[in-house]
Amino acid sequence: MIRHGTTDGNVAGLFLGRTDLPLNGVGLEEAQKVATRLRSEPFAALVSSDLLRARMTADAIADLRLDAVPRFVEPRLREMDLGDFDGLPARDVHTTHPDLITQWRSDPSQLRMPGPTAETLTEVQTRSIAALSELAARYPGQDVAVVTHTFVLLSVLCHVLGVPLSQFRRLFVDRASLTIIEFGGEYPVLRSFNDVAHLRPSTPP
Repeated sequence: MIRHGTTDGNVAGLFLGRTDLPLNGVGLEEAQKVATRLRSEPFAALVSSDLLRARMTADAIADLRLDAVPRFVEPRLREMDLGDFDGLPARDVHTTHPDLITQWRSDPSQLRMPGPTAETLTEVQTRSIAALSELAARYPGQDVAVVTHTFVLLSVLCHVLGVPLSQFRRLFVDRASLTIIEFGGEYPVLRSFNDVAHLRPSTPP
């Protein structure tokens, strides 16, 4: 599982859910580094959220592949819908809705932001786990690269580790990081977490 690269919305501190922003220059460089890292890894498929920042990250991975790996988008892996707050500066929302933000910090699992399309984190977790379980069943014993978003990754990791969603802030995934989860056994297993070795400056021998 790969978190997408940086966007201007990330830099500006926006509540970035389904607001569909492209990668910026830094994000494109991060995507290239991920692509180089994964260039020769044997993937059965390359799957991404349908949001632009994830698709652009997946594009970079596909462009550097040594093979023509099958790829498709999976809308269930898109970022959480933050309703009316989507695309707004986080600092503004903290100022205008302090009680709601307090609820979000104490237990986000069932909290729904204002707006007709807003989701709870539990709903994000449910759709994400369903999508990943279907991929695991479709490609048994094979590796699949999945490009997705923060709340998808964190909610999936909570499920894998048996951690309540109220504790999701104890986990952190960097942009353009790699996380490996193994499905197919009695329960999913976290094999590696938030690997960013490819983003670090290389040092001469």
